[in-house]
Amino acid sequence: MTVIQLRAKDLRLDAFADDKYRDNWELLQEALDTLFNIDNPFINFQGQLFEVIETGTTAFQVAHNFGYVPTDIIITGNTGNATVTQGVFKDDSITLTTSVSTDLRLLLGRFIT
Repeated sequence: MTVIQLRAKDLRLDAFADDKYRDNWELLQEALDTLFNIDNPFINFQGQLFEVIETGTTAFQVAHNFGYVPTDIIITGNTGNATVTQGVFKDDSITLTTSVSTDLRLLLGRFIT
């Protein structure tokens, strides 16, 4: 017996007398498994994309106002190819320092497990 879990409800595929319906539900399940694949780390990411223009080389703050201390930062853009040093993480902001002035894009938040 094949059982599909969909939003905490079980759908028994053997309950479908028609093979066509059963095959379609199996295709739907495969599509949902692909869409919500646990191997895709961004499915479980809770955060936001930030852009910081002209960082300078001194420490600067990125205000996020999450209400929790983020645990993960992913740099998605760094026009000046700067080295980025993480500083203090707080529940309303983080502090970063760059080796040269640059424009940064970063994902800031946390992964929920």
